[in-house]
Amino acid sequence: MTVHAQYRFDHWTADNGLPQNSVYSILQTLDGYLWLTTLDGLVRFDGVKFTVFNRSNAKGLLNNQFVKLFAEADGTLWISTADSGLMRFRNGQFQTFTTEDGLPGNDVKVIHEARDGSLWFATYGGVAQFKENSNS
Repeated sequence: MTVHAQYRFDHWTADNGLPQNSVYSILQTLDGYLWLTTLDGLVRFDGVKFTVFNRSNAKGLLNNQFVKLFAEADGTLWISTADSGLMRFRNGQFQTFTTEDGLPGNDVKVIHEARDGSLWFATYGGVAQFKENSNS
């Protein structure tokens, strides 16, 4: 007996609202949004339309080149950039963290949450642990 499954693939491109066709990371947050990183903006997808966040329309963004995503249980979104540090999106606002704030490098390659809930960021310049009122 042969069972045939039907699969459906949808695809989206810049013609459908993406800022560019190359997507580097995809993450779904608890509120149901899909978040995508591109080198021309951060994208939120609600299943119907794309909302693009970039320097021209979002206060606090230093760069349009986004690479990696990480979501905390409370909905806070962390986004690494291509050499412009780390962005935090919380309560509808972006905040930037760079070497001036204590990151060992502005090229965050890995975002990890430890068992105790602390966040760790790996860069080519070293590793940093994030603490709400200080960076170390």
